[in-house]
Amino acid sequence: MFKSTSIRRKLSFFLVFTFTFLFIFQLSLPWVNTKEAAKPEPKDWQINGIVAAVDDVYPEVQGFAFYRLGEYELKNLNQQQAKKIAKKAANVLKDEKVDSDVRGGAAVALGNLGDVAKPYVEDILTLLKDEKVDSDVRSGAAEALGNLGDAAKPYAENILTLLKDEKVDSYVRGGAAQALGNLGDIAKPYVEDILAFLKDEKVESHIRDSAAKAIGNLGDAAKPYVKDIAAVPRR
Repeated sequence: MFKSTSIRRKLSFFLVFTFTFLFIFQLSLPWVNTKEAAKPEPKDWQINGIVAAVDDVYPEVQGFAFYRLGEYELKNLNQQQAKKIAKKAANVLKDEKVDSDVRGGAAVALGNLGDVAKPYVEDILTLLKDEKVDSDVRSGAAEALGNLGDAAKPYAENILTLLKDEKVDSYVRGGAAQALGNLGDIAKPYVEDILAFLKDEKVESHIRDSAAKAIGNLGDAAKPYVKDIAAVPRR
């Protein structure tokens, strides 16, 4: 089975504190980059297999393919293939009859396809804001927006609104925090909002881990808040 977003919910609660400790340590070392490691570039045979799986009649196989696409660096992917995958992912993402895990994977794949996914940014945003949509799909949409860089920057306020809304599923809010952390300079004014989410003890620890990672990705903008991060209560 593919790695679904529901599986990710079951990560151990201590991850948020582990990451917070490492983040604080990294900030004390100016030569350390807190950004995540670069994704590997897929081999041709891997891409060919994934493209074939995207067209499979079984949703589980499609879902596996979409999640795999989210794990690779795809900047050198053939543009014709990339556009085909983006269109397929967008159609799956919008299809309410498709399993939510598969739709979430389609969102993640779109977010990793770069420029070819830009025509679908508003579709992704619509799903992110739709309260009737499953939380797996919405969190995948948030992650996708965060990975689309400049194309998603005009929607930073929409993502922030989602993060601050306590009525929204905490898993979706975690996706929003992660998305903001990936948007670079434009998200720096929102460090305090992300920190507030990290410190919210009503939210499960493994979801707050997304906020810790987001703050780590904002680098220098987060340095003034090291003491606040260190004060996050353990439980």
